[in-house]
Amino acid sequence: MTPPAPVATATATPSPTAAPVSSGVCANGQTVVATFETKVFSVIDKNGELRHYEQGGVIYVGETFRIDSQGKDRNRARTNGCDPEGPRWDWDDDNLAMLTSTRGWNPRGKVLAAGVFTIVGNLNHVHAPPLVLNFQDAPLQ
Repeated sequence: MTPPAPVATATATPSPTAAPVSSGVCANGQTVVATFETKVFSVIDKNGELRHYEQGGVIYVGETFRIDSQGKDRNRARTNGCDPEGPRWDWDDDNLAMLTSTRGWNPRGKVLAAGVFTIVGNLNHVHAPPLVLNFQDAPLQ
């Protein structure tokens, strides 16, 4: 008598796991933020005209400024970081100016009164150095 043929039994095989993500890469494929930089990108005067602005210079009451920002990874390459909403913005005095948004890459603000105004941006919890703006009353013409 011949023995019965062996019966194959199914055994669960673990499904392949995703390749581990490098510690320097976010789930969205962007590299992790190491530094975050901000500056005034442009200033529009009361007449709606773009005017020359030197970093650290004066912005006058009634003018609109636009902030530029850039995240950099540990190799100084540009990155948008892990958060799809972009940077978060905080400022110190709503009586001097208000930014158009607390999130996003290029917020704008309108100068409401003279004074020193500080903006702090952060991208993925990496804070830019405070951006300190000098607001003054417009010169009489």
